[in-house]
Amino acid sequence: MSAASYADCQLNDSQSPPFFSSSTEENIRSSIPLLEDAGEIAVVSNALHAERARGLLRAARPDLAARLVRADDYRFGEIPVIKAIAAALALVERRRSRVDPGSR
Repeated sequence: MSAASYADCQLNDSQSPPFFSSSTEENIRSSIPLLEDAGEIAVVSNALHAERARGLLRAARPDLAARLVRADDYRFGEIPVIKAIAAALALVERRRSRVDPGSR
């Protein structure tokens, strides 16, 4: 399924999506076939989650990561408490993955 037909499917809600991801890793892995022909790739999410997804794409497919462009994923003052908690959790996760690379 091409990216255009997937987008059309989602906009028209004419059929269920071709995959369901339960993690960011699965989402990136499942999205790669849809990104093959894309000129630019933007990850749209909150800032910390988008950065994680971009890192996963860089690790999995550096050729596709070269096409990454920034989305407007940081907005000053937006959900500050959640951003602080997410940043702390991301630091803990980063430390954990450095100590035990197989933990993810």
